[in-house]
Amino acid sequence: MTPTSEQVAAHTARFPDRMEEGELAIVRRAYAKHVLAKAGVDDARVETVFAAVRREHFLGPGPWLMPRWSGPYAPTPSDDPVYLYQDVLVGIVPERSLNNGEPSLHAMLIAAAAQPREHVVHIGAAVGYYTAILAHMVGESGRATAIEFDSGLAARLAANFAGQPNVRALPGDGAQIKFDAADVIYVNAGATRPADVWLDRLNDGGRLILPLTSDKGFGENPENIPIQRRGAVFGTSAAARNFSPMAFGGRDLSL
Repeated sequence: MTPTSEQVAAHTARFPDRMEEGELAIVRRAYAKHVLAKAGVDDARVETVFAAVRREHFLGPGPWLMPRWSGPYAPTPSDDPVYLYQDVLVGIVPERSLNNGEPSLHAMLIAAAAQPREHVVHIGAAVGYYTAILAHMVGESGRATAIEFDSGLAARLAANFAGQPNVRALPGDGAQIKFDAADVIYVNAGATRPADVWLDRLNDGGRLILPLTSDKGFGENPENIPIQRRGAVFGTSAAARNFSPMAFGGRDLSL
């Protein structure tokens, strides 16, 4: 039976026994290797983090819904977490086509993002799976701030990081809400220009990773643009691929 959004939001994920957990650890290691190979990333730190973070902890109970190119979302055959360890989108609010993103895309971008002891801000964090990966990247001496506009997702985000001291979850508009100065700002939403607060809050030498689009959408300009600050100057370099667009509180970010 297909799970409802309410069942997913309840976040009562299936907990495996010890034998299953050992098997899942092997599956996660294989998943991490596959994801990094597809992304063209050779980084032991990123591979270790993708193998360590449990995707099922953030996506709620299974079965999970996955989009299909040939039709609507389809549920996984069961609630076995092994189905999550593929390089695939997973629906988090399927009725709105909101998904947990493709791991290989995030691996490619995250590899150039967070370093130990840094402060990383994740805009459009949804339920926090990739926030958790970033938090692992910066380590206990670093910290992560996760911002999510959608109230339902923001509640799940906060619950997923309850009691984790180096992660702060904030509900609100990621293009307006103020946050502490950051070494990395990782934006999981399309915009035609950087929001002023992102540029203002980026440390000297910091990186803003932004899926920059044209006013015609992703099809006309499918580029993720890492923006690096050097004093008062912002430089860019292009990295191919795109995100699915998400709303910033209904705010128009076009020029």
